[in-house]
Amino acid sequence: MNLSLDISFLKKYKSGPQRSKNMTESWVAREMFCLDCGADNMFHLKNHSKVRDFVCLVCKRGFELKGRKRKFENRISAGAYQAIFECFSGSDKPHFLFLQYNDQYKVQNFYAIPRRFFRVNMLEKRKPLPKTAKRAGWIGSYLHMDSVPESVKMYVVRDGVVTGSKKSLLKEWKKILRN
Repeated sequence: MNLSLDISFLKKYKSGPQRSKNMTESWVAREMFCLDCGADNMFHLKNHSKVRDFVCLVCKRGFELKGRKRKFENRISAGAYQAIFECFSGSDKPHFLFLQYNDQYKVQNFYAIPRRFFRVNMLEKRKPLPKTAKRAGWIGSYLHMDSVPESVKMYVVRDGVVTGSKKSLLKEWKKILRN
């Protein structure tokens, strides 16, 4: 597994969040496999897909990626409030992937959390964007992660080191899903 991000996005985008989004999504599309069925590639969905960035073309499971340079805290920016609320209220929630990279644009930590650990009460509604904003009135959300136990985070990369083979990671994921 190559832990280097595609830094060509640094030239293509000026916005830090856009750079991060594109570098991390590109890495997952290139390096990651479906945790549910083991299929080698996950299909990267178009921008603005509701609460999912990837889908496995074999088992149809969705995955939502959160990527950033700094470590993840207990409150994470999560996207459009209404879309996430509706998703969390339904039965088709995606699994969540969290990718943190370092100053050298290498994956530092990458872990997955099963979909069943995400609930509506974890969401916090943000204030609407002001009238002067490009997306005036848009309402985002925060995701509160303090109720998610550390034991359900399956690390694929921890402290810059791949934690296991594909086979061992799939076995670990199945174990987490059963508990």
